[in-house]
Amino acid sequence: MAEGPKQKKQKGTPNGKPDFRFINYDLSKADKEWLASADLDAEYPLALVCDLVAEGYKFGLSFDDRNQSYVASLTDRSESSTFYNSCLTGRGATALDAWCSLAYRHLHLAQGDWTMFNQSGNREPSRFE
Repeated sequence: MAEGPKQKKQKGTPNGKPDFRFINYDLSKADKEWLASADLDAEYPLALVCDLVAEGYKFGLSFDDRNQSYVASLTDRSESSTFYNSCLTGRGATALDAWCSLAYRHLHLAQGDWTMFNQSGNREPSRFE
């Protein structure tokens, strides 16, 4: 009897969920200039963190000794999401700078949809370019 096509093993953890992955995205010069000149407290109040957590994201904040910078992270924990277990980060000299860098990527560049970050090398222009 002929065998049917072999099933490919599903990538991910033993429970079938996708592996953890980082979504890397470098800001353009225009993006960095805007972040440097904006009133970040008004643009990205920390209260937004609560909203994002309520939407199914995990928020983290840590200090990276090696690079001497803060790292803010947002991990999609919604099991129905295409980006489940994906992590978007932002860095900064202060905790607020790291949060604002992350919020800018998530809220303004991606508008909550990380698909644009998956297109390797095909970054959509920011609203400031």
